[in-house]
Amino acid sequence: MSDAMKGFSMRRSIGTRIQLICMALVAMALVVTGITIYTASREAQLQTAQQSASALGKSGADTIAQWFDGRRRIVESVAHHLEEGDVMAGLRKANEAGDLSVTYVAWQDGRALFSNDWTPPADFVATQRPWYQQAAAAGNTIVTEPYQDAMTGGLALAFATPVVVNGQTMAVVAADAVMDQVSAQTLNIRPTPSSRVFITDGSGRIIVHADAERILKPATDLSPALSATALADMARRDALTDVSLNDHDYLISATPIPGVDWQLNIALDRNEALAGLASIRNTTLVALLISTLVAALVLWLALKPVLARLQRAREAMENVACGEGDLTRRLPVEGRDEISAIATAFNAFADRMNDTLIEIRDASSQVENAAGEISSGGHDLSRRTETTAASLEQSAAAMEELTSTVEHSATSTKEANGLAHEAAGMARGGGEQMQNVVATMARIRETSGRIESIVDVIDGIAFQTNLLALNASVEAARAGEQGRGFAVVAQEVRNLANRSAQAATDIKALITTSSRETSSGAELVDAASQAMGDIVERVGRVSTVIDELSRATSEQSTGIGQVNQAITQLDDMTQQNAALVEQSAAAAESLSQQARRLATTVGAFRLREHGIS
Repeated sequence: MSDAMKGFSMRRSIGTRIQLICMALVAMALVVTGITIYTASREAQLQTAQQSASALGKSGADTIAQWFDGRRRIVESVAHHLEEGDVMAGLRKANEAGDLSVTYVAWQDGRALFSNDWTPPADFVATQRPWYQQAAAAGNTIVTEPYQDAMTGGLALAFATPVVVNGQTMAVVAADAVMDQVSAQTLNIRPTPSSRVFITDGSGRIIVHADAERILKPATDLSPALSATALADMARRDALTDVSLNDHDYLISATPIPGVDWQLNIALDRNEALAGLASIRNTTLVALLISTLVAALVLWLALKPVLARLQRAREAMENVACGEGDLTRRLPVEGRDEISAIATAFNAFADRMNDTLIEIRDASSQVENAAGEISSGGHDLSRRTETTAASLEQSAAAMEELTSTVEHSATSTKEANGLAHEAAGMARGGGEQMQNVVATMARIRETSGRIESIVDVIDGIAFQTNLLALNASVEAARAGEQGRGFAVVAQEVRNLANRSAQAATDIKALITTSSRETSSGAELVDAASQAMGDIVERVGRVSTVIDELSRATSEQSTGIGQVNQAITQLDDMTQQNAALVEQSAAAAESLSQQARRLATTVGAFRLREHGIS
């Protein structure tokens, strides 16, 4: 299904939605009304059930209280007339009047008399019995706790009242009463078929119950919610309490029994107590259904004419929308309601669209022509940009080669500069060595002069030694035979002195020759030192020139590198411009195509030309 058909389906469902909304509002109002009625009826029925249970409970409690009061009066009457006439006759009469099990009296001295002629055993002490002691202690009529009667098996209790004379208890009159009548009257209370009734005492024990097994058992056996405290609270409140007994819901109403610490509990079956609500609920549902159907019929009859006009307007719009783009057609305007306003607005929209599409058609033609011119100029500019980019690429390649050559020259110059610095250093080192040699030659010449002085001293010593040896020889000759050995020694000394003199003469000759050679060598070394100084000076000048040449070469290399970088950036920018020009040309071509498509799209509409009605 197309988008247009989906829109039409949605418009066709407007009437249905309006009807559903109105029906929902009516149904909601009826539901709220029904819930209100149901809630009010429920509260009313609960109130009625509570009042009924309370009335039955009060009536039953009063009846039980009267039963207690009658037995209490009978016992008190017997005690009042105890000393008048036949005691046994009075006991039997009272027993018959109160439908008692047995009536009896016990005196302070231990005597006891029973209406049924029962003879107590020898160990029976009446004054020690609980009923006697409780009555004597209370000073008035008391009722004992219920107990299981041994003979009848029913529940019984004892009424006892003291006979007081001059402030002393002389005797106690008592009577045992079986509670069958109380149980029967209590269990006959039945507000609904499934209701339950039971009596509990102040401690929460069950006194009367339909199930004999429950008697004298705690009420919590029926439900944990029936504790002594909870039962007492129910008796104080005049209201129904929800309690579950044996997994069934009940409403309990508790009524205190006057005169005793007991209370009558009526448990109403919840479903039975609120049975009238079912008919109210069913009636409300039927009324809700009928009212909803009537409301739907009324709404349908009321909306049918309006929806028919909307249908006609929709069909007219479909003719405009699906009629081959015919914007010359208009919707009929009937009346002055909202549908007529829709038709008027649509006609105005169609006029506006007609004018707009005419303007678009004219503008698209102009855009197509302009886009063609832009595309043609873009292609021409792209070709010129590509040529410029190729020239820049060649210039960049040449600059790269020049940069490489200059960088190589700069590297060689740096190496020559380094070698020149090394040669200058070596020359300076050679000059310093030559100066050291000159100083050494001077020291040698000075040392040779000293050696000549020493040789002269040695020569003088040899000459003196020779003279001394000659003198010694003369003296030895004079001495004759004794001086012959001395003469030999003197001759040897003369020989040594001559040899020493000869050696000193040779040394002097050698030293003189060495001194002349040393002087000549010193002059040559001095000349060499001066030449080395000149070499060092010239090598320094060469190093300075090469250093300046190296710096100039480095600066030249840096400048050429910057020029090369600029040419590279210019080449990149030219390439980008070429790409942008191509993109611009492509965009212009695309714009031209879009303009043609727009013209074709606009041409699909049938338009009213200006000046044509």
